[in-house]
Amino acid sequence: AVVLIMILVVASMGFRVSMLVGLSIPFCFLMTYLSLYLLGYEVNFLVMMGLLLGMGMLIDGSIVVTEYADRKISEGLSRLEAYRLASKRMFTPVLASTGTTIAAFIPLIFWPGFTGQFMRYLPITVSIVLASSLFYSLILIPVLGSYFGQSSSALKLGKDSDKTGEIIFDKLSEFYGKLTKVFVKNPGETMILTLAILFTIVTTYNFYGKGTVYFAIVDPVKAQITIRGRGNFSALESKQIIEDVEERLLKIDELESVFLRSGSPWWESGGDKIGSGYVEVVPPSERDISGLEIMELVSKVTQGIPGIIVEAEADMGGPQFDSPIELEITGEIESEVMTAALIAEEYMRNEVKGLTNIFSSQPYPSVEWSVEVDKQKAAQLGVNVGDVGALVQMLTSGFKVGEFRPDDSKDEVEIRVRFPSKDRTITGINNLNVTTKNGLIPVSSFINLTPKENRATINRRNGKYEQEIGASTIDESAVAEKVAEMQEWINAQNFSKSGISMTFTGMQEETEEVNKFMVMAGITALFIMLILLLTQFNSFYQSLLILSAVFMSFVGVLLGLLIANRPFSSTMTGISIVTLAGIVVNNNIVLIDTFNRLKFESPETDRLEVIRATCQQRLRPIILTSVTTIFGLLPLAMGLSLDLLGRDISIGTRVVDWWQNLALSIVFGLGFSTLLTLIFTPAALALPYVLREKFNQRNLEKVEV
Repeated sequence: AVVLIMILVVASMGFRVSMLVGLSIPFCFLMTYLSLYLLGYEVNFLVMMGLLLGMGMLIDGSIVVTEYADRKISEGLSRLEAYRLASKRMFTPVLASTGTTIAAFIPLIFWPGFTGQFMRYLPITVSIVLASSLFYSLILIPVLGSYFGQSSSALKLGKDSDKTGEIIFDKLSEFYGKLTKVFVKNPGETMILTLAILFTIVTTYNFYGKGTVYFAIVDPVKAQITIRGRGNFSALESKQIIEDVEERLLKIDELESVFLRSGSPWWESGGDKIGSGYVEVVPPSERDISGLEIMELVSKVTQGIPGIIVEAEADMGGPQFDSPIELEITGEIESEVMTAALIAEEYMRNEVKGLTNIFSSQPYPSVEWSVEVDKQKAAQLGVNVGDVGALVQMLTSGFKVGEFRPDDSKDEVEIRVRFPSKDRTITGINNLNVTTKNGLIPVSSFINLTPKENRATINRRNGKYEQEIGASTIDESAVAEKVAEMQEWINAQNFSKSGISMTFTGMQEETEEVNKFMVMAGITALFIMLILLLTQFNSFYQSLLILSAVFMSFVGVLLGLLIANRPFSSTMTGISIVTLAGIVVNNNIVLIDTFNRLKFESPETDRLEVIRATCQQRLRPIILTSVTTIFGLLPLAMGLSLDLLGRDISIGTRVVDWWQNLALSIVFGLGFSTLLTLIFTPAALALPYVLREKFNQRNLEKVEV
């Protein structure tokens, strides 16, 4: 990204000036690392992504200042005067543009919840980078430029320049000036056409969009394996089942390692869990299929084991949840909660297509034997109930009679007495006799041995009985669609009449919270930016015109998702939209600020001609700042990583899977909004003057009549 940015800047501005601009990158990175150290943060992949995201934006202010200084040098000013004037003249627009960009990230710093704790490093890092760039562009650039800038660099902007970059910009500026004449003479038609394009893209996305995901769809490198089965399996039986599953998994060549264990820790114990473990896939360079396809193979080869369910939950990275879909069922009466859970689970298994790994927290039925003593009859026979308890222990784990510590051990060993294995049966207790003062009495004469349901756990939440049902989807982008389908069925069943509440938690709950936060963060950012813009321009019309670029960038994001055929990520795409809100307004700020200045300096000049001159004059910095930001994220958006030292090219790594959605959204959103801004903003600036001219002309015609 640094190489791409510097190639563009050097080609456009010359070597000496581009070095002044390029020094902002190491300076801002150094200031960011120092600030993070003082804040007590460590450098992680979110910090690195923040640096990458800020890389293309941090040189925007430097480009604007140096470009203006070079223009003044070409007009005959000295280096000192040119950079002094540039720092003074560009102070307000650079401060406003950087301030609005930081304002977009401020709400993200206060991101609540699980996702906010995970993602908070990103907005903090970008905010520090931008604050450092503001100091560099307004303080250090004028100082360094007045000493190291060259007056000869002004020739790069002159008419006699033979530099390819300058020739391209001159031709482009001339062509854009001709287009601007058309836009400003027909502002109404231009604005309507622009709005029609935006409406068409939004409508197309509503019909052909790929749905919504919570975080990002990544190629998994490992998966959590859970083996379930109904029944009271012995340790040996569990081991044999685990070995059967392991043997099937080892037949998959794309798996690098397989680790399985029988049983489960006490904090994960469940009535149906036989074992668990994980599998890891080989590196992408050593396989021909994707990680998702390998996960499908894992599920396929482990099917067909009688009475056994093998669940493979791919590790997609990011915040982890038990399942993409988690349905929580609560109520006051346990039996009704259990019944509702069974009905919902059956519906999900049989009626909802595309669900996998369906499981329930409802315990599977198992049996325990209860020894009930008739205490009144036992008392009549003179039986001590404690003796009966000792006899029952001798039929099971044994009756403790003492302890001893062997010479070769530090721990004591219990001494237990129990019957021979042939007598340790359920019916064996009926054959026992207990000694009383009246002689031997059959135990069966005063006890009843009855089977009962064994309950390992009873789940309660907020004072109510609770059960959970989890499920995954074949296509993660279909989670929202499946949840909506299930919610419609839940509403139709009217469980609330029985006091049963069914709500979706986990990933779906977090997705809804993220969506709500992103909307509020966007509104907050727009409000802060509106205050800043009103302070600078003192005009509601111009401030709202500047903010119109935010909607254009949002439509550009939707266009990018359509072209790339990618789903909308609540987290990543949401961050990109809020980020774009602070970036895309900079182009309008530069245009409108220059328009106001030229209008003030040339009050007699036709306003439409002032608009055309403004667009031609600011085309170069607008293109440079936008393209440098795009170039900073272009390698990530393309899924391309180039190791210049190792001479290695990586395509489609796991990091790319994580961040490509965000990078693509910013690249398309910024590029699309920049293009429309150069069309829409001149027309919107010209609209009041054209309408006023037409109104005055009509009044004049009426007076003449």
